[in-house]
This record gives sequence, structure tokens and C-alpha cells, in this order.
Amino acid sequence: IGKPGTGKSTLINIMNGEKVAKEGTGGGKVTYNICKYTVKTEDKTKDKTEYKREDNLIFYDTPGFGQNNELQKVENFINEEILAMKEIKEKFHCVIYMLSYQEEKNFDESEINIINTLLDLNVPFYFVLNKSQKPKENKRKKKKRDDKKNILEEEIRMKFPKKKDLIKVISLNLKVNDSDDC
Repeated sequence: IGKPGTGKSTLINIMNGEKVAKEGTGGGKVTYNICKYTVKTEDKTKDKTEYKREDNLIFYDTPGFGQNNELQKVENFINEEILAMKEIKEKFHCVIYMLSYQEEKNFDESEINIINTLLDLNVPFYFVLNKSQKPKENKRKKKKRDDKKNILEEEIRMKFPKKKDLIKVISLNLKVNDSDDC
């Protein structure tokens, strides 16, 4: 989950190994409904023999919520689908909340409410700060990006202190891939 243009669909494509979710170019809204993607997992031995496993990964790609309608879709999905699951910890293993380095403000009140609801599931919660590291950037820009991650980590500790043991903050630089090969 997260705001538009933060790399939610791109992350799903990378995890899947092929393009299954339509990606935008950053800032543009592409996902209009909540989409379910199943990533087939495979084990490979040294001799490249593949063993199929039945524990596939399932990702839900949500619309970026910057407006009330998208936010309402995500809230409804959480309340009607996620919270209604029986044995939720066996079926729902983590939440990935995508953030953009370019965002000035990380969380508004409605986002905080959604995050708290999801933290109450007691599953690992990953805040992924996307577009946070770029190759060949000068030291000043790198320091600015590192500072942004540190500020974000502190903000998360302040806003969600009761669940800090479930929370991890990660920096990535995901890029939209226009080809079919991820």
C-alpha cells in the first residue's frame, strides 16, 4: 500500500520475475482497483532441477491513495477481506508500505489510521523508502537521502511506538521497467 507513484506495482513485478502489474512512471496513477497477483515459487538445486512448492506468494496491489475514493477502497479491502480472514497469521504474512523519497509529508491522519489497523494484525510491517539510493550520486545528495531515511525511521518510531518490534524500514531504488522482462 502507499501513495501513487511509490513503486507498489514495480515491486510486485520484481518479486514475480516478470511484468504482471502495470507500472507508471512515478507520480502517475496506474492502479485503479485492488489487484491480486500470485507469484509461483520454485526451489532450485545446484543441478537446476526445479521443485514446485504449493506455498505461492500472493500480493495485493492497491491503488495509491491520494484522494478519498482510493483511500476508501483500501479501507474497505482491509475491513472486508483482510480482517475477515480466519487464521490471519497463516495467510497474511506481512504488510509492505511504499513511500517515496520525494514526498515532503510521509503520513496524514487517514494513513496513520490504516497503518495502525494493519499493525494490529501483528505481522511484520515493512516501510519501504523507494528511490532512496541512486548510482553515481555525489556525497551531498547521498547524505540528504540518508538523512531522509533517518528522519523517516524516527517519525515511524514516534507515531507507532507500541509496535516497533514489528516494523522495519528499508531503502530501495526500484525503476519502472518498460520491457516485459523484469
